[in-house]
Amino acid sequence: MFSKAGIDFELVKQSDLHPIATENIGVTIQATFNTSVNDNFEIFKIPLNGQAERYSEPHVDNTIEMLIVTRGALTIVVNDERHTIRAGELAKFDAQMGHRYINQEPDDCEFYCIMLYENTR
Repeated sequence: MFSKAGIDFELVKQSDLHPIATENIGVTIQATFNTSVNDNFEIFKIPLNGQAERYSEPHVDNTIEMLIVTRGALTIVVNDERHTIRAGELAKFDAQMGHRYINQEPDDCEFYCIMLYENTR
């Protein structure tokens, strides 16, 4: 089923991506769409340099995180379990617990992270 409500069309070009500050060396986080208060999702583009990693604190209750790897291989640790997601693969998990993104490879990795929040409207 394709949603028909809300937005007619919105295009985000590479030059439109907004960087978000992070202390992690080799990690860049870029917001994609300008999320409004009525949206129940956010999408981030996250390149990880070779050997880079980032820890993410638990998110708000009922948050689902979806990952789409577009380049390289991403290892994610959720609930002390390691999972490797390769380019072209997707994963989703309950993001109410801390998790770690790791690029164990020497080459860069890139993925999109979709945060889906409980719709409270």
